Amino acid sequence: KVIGALFEAKLLKTAQLTTLFNEQLEFIEDEVCDVPHIATYMAQFIAAAVHDGAVKLAFVNEAFAHLLEGEAITASQMACGVLLALRALMKDDAKLAKMYADEVQLEKCLPPDANGTSALAQLLEAKGLSFVDPKLGAEVAKAREEEQLVALEAYLKGALGDIDGAGGSTDEEIMMWIWENTSSSAGSARIVMRCVLETAPTALIEDAATAKASAAKLCKA
Repeated sequence: KVIGALFEAKLLKTAQLTTLFNEQLEFIEDEVCDVPHIATYMAQFIAAAVHDGAVKLAFVNEAFAHLLEGEAITASQMACGVLLALRALMKDDAKLAKMYADEVQLEKCLPPDANGTSALAQLLEAKGLSFVDPKLGAEVAKAREEEQLVALEAYLKGALGDIDGAGGSTDEEIMMWIWENTSSSAGSARIVMRCVLETAPTALIEDAATAKASAAKLCKA
C-alpha cells in the first residue's frame, strides 16, 4: 500500500522502484536461510507495484534472469509468484490474461534446457495459471495426444503378435498398458480397432462377428 501511495503522490518513480527491486532480488537466494518465504514476499511486493501502476508487468521478463538456474529460488517460481499475487489483487482473470498476452514473455524465465512450449504449458498448468494462455494449453494437449497415438500404435503392433497369433501379450496386459499410457478418445479407439483387425488370425477374420467382439473388448480400455 505504501508503494502505490508514494507513486501516486509522485514521491516515487518507476525507475527508482525497479532499481530497488533489482537490488533486493540480486541476492535473494542468500536470504532464504533467514527468510524462508522471501520469494513469496518479493512476488507480492512486485505484484502490488504492478497493480498500482508503479511498475509494468513486463518487469518479470528480465528481473529474474540471474535465477534461471537457481537452486533455492528459480526465475519461473518468481514470475509465477508475481502472476498469482497479482491475480489475487485484481480478481479479474480476463484482464490479467490480457496483460499477460501484451507484456509477459514467460519463456524467458525457463531454464535454457527447458522443452519450449511444452515446458511453458506444463508450468502454467502446475501453477494454476493456464487461463492466461488457453491457446497454448490446447496446442500442447493436442501434441501430447498425437504422441500418445503414435506410441499406442507402435505398442499394439508388437503386443498383439503376428497374424497367426504367435507372440504378443495377453488381453489383460494390453488393456492395462492402454489404461496407463493413453487417454480415452475416438482416435485411440480407431487405432485399437485397426491394429486388432490387422493382426487377427485368419480364423477370426473369417468370423467377422468374433473379430469385432475381440476388437471391441480392447477398445473399452
